[in-house]
Amino acid sequence: MRPPAALTGWWFARSLRTRLVVGSVVPLAAALLVGTVAVVAVFAAGRMRQLDVQTAREADVLVQLVSSGQLPRPLPVPAGSTLLAQVLDRSGVVLAASPAASQARPLVDGLVGRAPGTFTEEAPAYGDGPVRVRTASSVVGGRPVLVVVAAPLADVRRAIGALRVVLLLVVPALVLAATLLARLVIGSSLRPVERLREAAGRIAASGEGPGQLLPVGERDDEVSRLAGTLNDVLGRLQSALRQQRAFVADAAHELRSPLASMRVQLDVARAHPDLVDGAQLVADLDQEVDRLQELVDDLLLLARLDARQPAPFRPVDLSALAGTNGTPVRVLGDRAALQRLLRNLTDNAGRYAATVRVAVVTDGGAAVLTVDDDGPGIPSEDRERIFDRWVRLDPGRSRPEGGAGLGLTLVREIAAAHGGVVSATDSPLGGARLQVRLPRLP
Repeated sequence: MRPPAALTGWWFARSLRTRLVVGSVVPLAAALLVGTVAVVAVFAAGRMRQLDVQTAREADVLVQLVSSGQLPRPLPVPAGSTLLAQVLDRSGVVLAASPAASQARPLVDGLVGRAPGTFTEEAPAYGDGPVRVRTASSVVGGRPVLVVVAAPLADVRRAIGALRVVLLLVVPALVLAATLLARLVIGSSLRPVERLREAAGRIAASGEGPGQLLPVGERDDEVSRLAGTLNDVLGRLQSALRQQRAFVADAAHELRSPLASMRVQLDVARAHPDLVDGAQLVADLDQEVDRLQELVDDLLLLARLDARQPAPFRPVDLSALAGTNGTPVRVLGDRAALQRLLRNLTDNAGRYAATVRVAVVTDGGAAVLTVDDDGPGIPSEDRERIFDRWVRLDPGRSRPEGGAGLGLTLVREIAAAHGGVVSATDSPLGGARLQVRLPRLP
């Protein structure tokens, strides 16, 4: 059975410290309460068993005396005990009694005719509360008698009452002490978490907070390991944020260049219409629009790849796609994206070389697409950097010729989306070799 929603909402509205303290103290209090009840019950049962043993032993002794024809007055009971003893005839008359028992009336009414045994009854003749009674049948001078031995329960009940009082005082004190101790220990344990929260709040309030990290404690505990993990995540988030800002700034710069060129040409045409060749203006503007369209397409494709939203994959013959006319080499992928990958590789090679050669081969379970050229090659220290965004190794090259620096970035992202990798090495033709390895379909 689930707790009511209001109770659940109230519980989770409490602070973590309060929930931990309550969650640790309540089971302890319940255990102490159950233990108290159990102790009292065991103590009471033990004392009753002791009384039953004493009364049964004394009743057996008296039965043996009466059966042997002896009826001492007063009846003997162990020295120092509180036991009461009587011998009654069939009419309930007291024939003999112990020194502390009544000589005039039975300790308990209605014993004659009752089956012998052990039970608890009120004792009006005794006048001090209930007694534990043991009865046994015997014969004196040929007539039946009833031997009665009783043990007052007043002392037992007083002892049980005192035990209850002690436990009722001790248990709340223990619960209070446990609550204070749990609050102190849990508060001390949560203090590093509070410091983490405060540090995270300061970092959030300061914006990106480059280089700001959460405090890591000296002890190798769960909180310190959590802080270390959060610092790793925070470092990656800060790095991603810086990259995103740089990406947005670079994208805005790249978009602004063709827009500025178009604005200048339009302003000149508006100011000096007689000096402007309309056909040439349209051609120039068309070229800038193409640059804008290509850049926007690259940015949209990068955004889609970053979001891990590829188109549905289907078998694609990489050899036919590359136009090598060799043995079919099939991969599972997005045909349009793979076409874009191949075009970017060949366009990049064509910008720097006179000869470009494309090959598709298999290597175990991989399909390998290789683009070689006879250009100037790529320095070894730049072979990883060329796949970063907005990177152009020749800063003096114009943007229409050198591109925006996203072509090889798209190659890497498309390859990664297809479970592949791309690398740059030296080409046998003397220039650069760009190689893409993709998982091959059997």
